[in-house]
Amino acid sequence: MVSVENFTGLLREQILENAREVEELSRLPLPPASFFRQFLKRTISAIGARCGTVWLCDAKGRLQKCATVGMSQADVADASESVSQNETLLTTILSSGEARCLPGDDAENPFAELLYLSPLHVGENCVGVVQILQGRGATPNARQGQLQFLEQMAGFASQFLSRTESLAADSTLKQDFWADLSELTLRLQSSLAFKTVALTAVNDGRMLLNCDRISIARTRGRKTVIEAISGQDRVNRRANLVRTMSALAAHVIPAGETVVFGGRSDDLPPQVKEPLAEFIAESGSRMVMLVPLHATQQNGQTTDDEPGLHGADKRERPWGCLILEQVADAELRPELEQQAHALSDHVAAALTNARDHQRVFLLSFWKMLGRCSEWFYGRKLLKAIFAAMFVSGVVASLMLIRCEYRVEGDGRLLPVFQREIFAPDRKSTRLNSIHAQISYA
Repeated sequence: MVSVENFTGLLREQILENAREVEELSRLPLPPASFFRQFLKRTISAIGARCGTVWLCDAKGRLQKCATVGMSQADVADASESVSQNETLLTTILSSGEARCLPGDDAENPFAELLYLSPLHVGENCVGVVQILQGRGATPNARQGQLQFLEQMAGFASQFLSRTESLAADSTLKQDFWADLSELTLRLQSSLAFKTVALTAVNDGRMLLNCDRISIARTRGRKTVIEAISGQDRVNRRANLVRTMSALAAHVIPAGETVVFGGRSDDLPPQVKEPLAEFIAESGSRMVMLVPLHATQQNGQTTDDEPGLHGADKRERPWGCLILEQVADAELRPELEQQAHALSDHVAAALTNARDHQRVFLLSFWKMLGRCSEWFYGRKLLKAIFAAMFVSGVVASLMLIRCEYRVEGDGRLLPVFQREIFAPDRKSTRLNSIHAQISYA
């Protein structure tokens, strides 16, 4: 025969085993209905109850059945007063947040047997109620112990609900991130001006990644310049912060690897430590991440140094980098690095297109010529052709068709050569003849 002490020990081990199983279940990513069915089976078995129900609040705050084990429609009387009394009791537990044990003869108990009720919490909010029917009498000491055990089990269930809500929130955040990234990509592709695209990337990217500051560095020849800083319309290249940032980016971009600083620089490359220390001292940031920006070649294009990459996408040498900063928090969020790399790919593609667009020789002239040629599309082209043909016909007629051109007018006939002739003076003629005679004599 089994002694009372051995039976009590076996019962205690069984109760502890059920509690461990519920605790393990609370850590698994199960649907709420499946978890609470297993939860009720083990809880009912541990305390020797007859049946139970788990009630959870829906989106509107109304209690709905989530799982039921062993409870039939006869457990609650069909009378509307009993149903209403049970709803009132559940609402009371939900509002008070305290576990209760009600005997069968209690006025608040809609059942004719011993009833245990324990709330379920997520944080400070009460989101559900566990309802257990004992089915047989129990001593006051046993009732107190069973109520404490139910509260402990409800604590495991509350942990499950908290984890489930946290996972749902993370999933929602991830969905929101990809939706926001898609909208940001459309805004990045809406312009081919390098400055406009860079400002859109740093300002909208800072809000997307929830960082304190994002900047874009770019190599131009042998120099590394800061093209855009979030929150600033223009970059003062003489500022100490911009100069130290440029020096840091100049050491990171050629390597083409992501550099993350979160308070310790032991695992960083030696050439990065000194410029990083100067930048940290100037900016006061506690977390810095530098993500290279690559230009991707497609359609089987290759370079001389890598002739074997035909028909596959490849990355050129990095031509810039994203610089992410956190001032208040030095800890790198688990999802930040992945999100930063996703953002950098879209930013690099948009900036590469803008950079290649601005490299076109006489870009303004070709744009003006394109706008002018665009006017001729559609019916306007036919109108222009007819107008040109008409003007050409008029000009050709004026040049090829001969016509008489008569001009009438009044005038005088004048000789080509004209001379002024005057009659000689008689007195002067006589004097001249006298002088001539005297001189002759």
